[in-house]
Amino acid sequence: RAQGARTGPAPRGMGQGNCKPEDYLDDTARRAWRPAKEDRLLVNLNVYDLGAACEVLCLNSVLKPMGTGAFHCGVEVMGREWSYQGGKRGLTGIFCCRPRDCAGYNFMESVPMGMTRLSEDAILHLVATLEPYWLGRDYHPVYKNCSHFCEKFCECLGVCEFLPDWVVSLAGTGRQLLETHQYCHD
Repeated sequence: RAQGARTGPAPRGMGQGNCKPEDYLDDTARRAWRPAKEDRLLVNLNVYDLGAACEVLCLNSVLKPMGTGAFHCGVEVMGREWSYQGGKRGLTGIFCCRPRDCAGYNFMESVPMGMTRLSEDAILHLVATLEPYWLGRDYHPVYKNCSHFCEKFCECLGVCEFLPDWVVSLAGTGRQLLETHQYCHD
């Protein structure tokens, strides 16, 4: 478990259930779902300030010591970084970039999440099979964002079920506020 990772039940839509090959993969992908033959592969969560504007950097410098902030994140494994973003078309929102170099964001830190036993082929099959579940048009800043994707991807890689609280707490607070507002007005 990553340092600072949540314990206890997961909020709705985040890390629910175990990620099993049969849940996402077709027969070809299941055959590739095997442990890495060599050493295990290190998985890192790369965390960025949500934008490079001075205001965001200043906001996060105040909020992070309080255990929260406005962050973008991506999962680094096998020399690549995967994350999720919104888009208007029906295309996947999953994208890949160079580790710690996501365009439009200010890299802050890497958090080691553990070692995966999956082979590189299995990881690539996993990304391909997750793509239809993570369409850009389904992105929502509170209910389905980059941290939700990273949490599911890390779970499927077998390294953790939850991201560190300080990475996801602002979206969780936003969700609670929206649901409370909706409840009060129903």
